[in-house]
Amino acid sequence: MSRNRIDSRRSTAAVAGVVALLLVGCHASTNTRPTSEASPDSVDVGYGTSARGDVTGSISSSSGNSTAPANAKSMADLLEGRFPGVEVTRLASGGLSVRIRGQRTLRGSSEPLYVIDGIPRVAGTDGVLTDLDPRDIESIDVLKDAAAAAIYGSRASNGVIMITTKRGRAGRPQFTLRQGIGTSRLAYKEGSRRFQDLAAARAAFDPTNRFGDAFWATAYNPANNFSYEDLLFGEKPINYETSFSVSGGNEATRYFVSALLRRDAGIVKNTFADKKSIRVNLDQNFGSRVTLTAGSELVRNSADRGLFGNDNAGNSIYYTITKLPSFYDFRPLPDGTYPVNPFYASNPFQTIDLLKNRELVWRSMSNARVQFEALNGSTHQLRLIAQGGVDVFTQRNNVFSPPELHYEDDDGRLGAAIGSYAQNLQYNANLNAVHVFTPRTWLSFTSQLGTQYEVRDLDQTRTAGENLLGGLAVPDAGTV
Repeated sequence: MSRNRIDSRRSTAAVAGVVALLLVGCHASTNTRPTSEASPDSVDVGYGTSARGDVTGSISSSSGNSTAPANAKSMADLLEGRFPGVEVTRLASGGLSVRIRGQRTLRGSSEPLYVIDGIPRVAGTDGVLTDLDPRDIESIDVLKDAAAAAIYGSRASNGVIMITTKRGRAGRPQFTLRQGIGTSRLAYKEGSRRFQDLAAARAAFDPTNRFGDAFWATAYNPANNFSYEDLLFGEKPINYETSFSVSGGNEATRYFVSALLRRDAGIVKNTFADKKSIRVNLDQNFGSRVTLTAGSELVRNSADRGLFGNDNAGNSIYYTITKLPSFYDFRPLPDGTYPVNPFYASNPFQTIDLLKNRELVWRSMSNARVQFEALNGSTHQLRLIAQGGVDVFTQRNNVFSPPELHYEDDDGRLGAAIGSYAQNLQYNANLNAVHVFTPRTWLSFTSQLGTQYEVRDLDQTRTAGENLLGGLAVPDAGTV
């Protein structure tokens, strides 16, 4: 009879609010009607586009060709070392952790709020940053202090990173094709000790003589000096990346389309990370008073990152290497079997060949904004803005640890299969009215009234089975 552990979690959060903001400023000239393309002196904020001088507080910006260098592969390359006070940490899972002006809490999250094309998103384990193609980024603005809360509320207490993707410009179609090919190598090796005699080897690995003289008579070979870092991390894969984009349009309709295909194989056999994505951004003017701005991106990520990191069960590939003496041969035998590791729970050659840790992620991000110029006089200007976004994220993980793996018999349950599925739905809607009163050419008053509604619905299911019948790679085959 099959008995599986099934964990299911669901969380739903909804946030609604009304915001009223009054800004007073002095300017040398009257405001002009905003266009769909942000100027270098503007910032894309939650209720539209605002002049940098109207957004109080400390702002760091990067725009134009300097935003995404030719060798940029992720958002980390665009954030690291470019903004004072911004600390970027690359996580082992492939994600990013960002801190603006250091850690701000002992227990809660210190991650900033991300605003992508005007849509607020809270980055977490769902990898919203890693799903963005850095070559699709037009500009990045970092709001570092608490003044950002005047626009985005308490969510901005850790700062705000505003990301604007590229838009089409009026003119003939512009095509860009980029092809990159490269390889990977082990960048740094810890090295291993070479034992000069049997006494030194026994003192390090068998100080209590639990293996006995008969074992050591064949185990120690002074001629052996295996570099297991080279043997296990010695793959030299051919990696490639192909990106394509086209943009253009006329005064009424503008478009930007991009696609990405990336293959990153690992320096460890059977590990890889693949990414495919396509983005479409559209700007449409309906006469002189209504503007539609829309964008959508579809991303597919698949990976097998192996089994690494610290552990207490003896199955981590990298941690096991620290337990392998250079004089002992752990390489696969000609008959396809693997030598048993007498010094630790697993043979990393076997783990690399047989264990599977697959992940498949689909993500769809869409946003739209409609702006209506209700009034556009010399004294009064009134803009009505409706904006919304949808982020749908699904992730499927399958882990299979076959019964024949050497560490599987330690707990008496041979083989393990784990399957998990998660779906995150996040959407928001914003309605704003912005009024600009200009009684004099050198004085203007800007007021805003708005409301916002946000929902996040997260569903997670995890099924695990151990002691697999017949060694089948499905949780239902487990008896525990």
